[in-house]
Amino acid sequence: MPDHPSSHGIGQSGVRPVVAVLTSQWTVSDWFWGTGQILRAWQALGHDVAVVLCGVGETLAQVWVQQAGGEVVRRRVRGFWDWRGLRQLGRWLQQRDVPLVLCQGAEAVGLALAARASGQRKSFAVVALEALPVGLGLRAWLLARAVRRADCVLLPARAAAGPYLRLGVLSDRLSWIAPVAEPFPPCLAPEASPLRLPPSAQLLLHFCTSDDDAGARQAIVIHDILRYNRPHLHLLVVAASEAQCHRLAAFARQLAFDDLRVHVLPVEQVGGWPSAGKAVLITSPHRSPAVAAAAMAQGAVVTGWQTPELAEMLGGDLAVGLAAEGKTAELAARVRRLIDDPLLLAAQGEAMRQRASHYTRQRMQTHLQGLYNDLQRMKVAAEDLSGSSRPTLSAHR
Repeated sequence: MPDHPSSHGIGQSGVRPVVAVLTSQWTVSDWFWGTGQILRAWQALGHDVAVVLCGVGETLAQVWVQQAGGEVVRRRVRGFWDWRGLRQLGRWLQQRDVPLVLCQGAEAVGLALAARASGQRKSFAVVALEALPVGLGLRAWLLARAVRRADCVLLPARAAAGPYLRLGVLSDRLSWIAPVAEPFPPCLAPEASPLRLPPSAQLLLHFCTSDDDAGARQAIVIHDILRYNRPHLHLLVVAASEAQCHRLAAFARQLAFDDLRVHVLPVEQVGGWPSAGKAVLITSPHRSPAVAAAAMAQGAVVTGWQTPELAEMLGGDLAVGLAAEGKTAELAARVRRLIDDPLLLAAQGEAMRQRASHYTRQRMQTHLQGLYNDLQRMKVAAEDLSGSSRPTLSAHR
């Protein structure tokens, strides 16, 4: 799993290659925490990006992609047996001269490989993102086979390699690119408004990065443990969708019907990082490195379950604030020590901010550029990827 330094110079032909993301569904979470960060890094390098949707549905995130200068393309593919849809997808990728397809999920990896096989020539590299879990049964076997055949599997942390190695992915096909510690959020809905809290409020934050409610429920339970004798302690849960917002609000009312200090808002209605938010609870492993990077950029203290990816993101000294997964009382005790000691909270917040300075967009750009050039040298991308007709990806100074 090598880091990828820049290795080639600026292309001379002036052609702007289109980097595509293939996915069945594009959500707000994908734009904030997931593949959207990589797309913004490609754009900062001066290249065009496109989100290719194989599913249905319209989301606010798609509008933000277009506002940011990206392209949203619909190519309906009903499955691996839909050869007509696969040929149309492969034809579009070849017509747009796409050198690299980032596949979000194992199914997208399989579709990209099938679309590449349906064409007359091997024209693009297939890079897998968030390709686990694959499930069970025959479909899972097909998806696992597709992930093993991907040209590269892109990981947010080195510690995330274990499940892919156990799946049978070769270690030289694993690549690591850390998320960017960027301001939250990069885009806002026009009607977004800041959360109104009393001046003396202490605020815990939890961000949902998927429709799974388990992590948010744990955060609400921890707040319920800590709220007694702490009248100024509030919890803001940023939900990934309106439906999840309603579910979590109902759970909070069931747990403490007389307490109005749990606030649940959809992500598009959060008008920037709340100034009172000095601590972030990460109780879900999904995209936890990206959430941690955003929190550290704001000088907020990150605490939560001790997963390998999160521990790697924080580093040895800062990871001591994590608790073993499932130890709710232990995690609540660690949060209690933080919020009851303002000096400790401020000191750790500053340490988090300094740690965030390592996770810059320029670093991601350098790694992405190196990844592209590595695929070029290994000749796992298009036949003419190494020819003079295609430029190498590099920063446009």
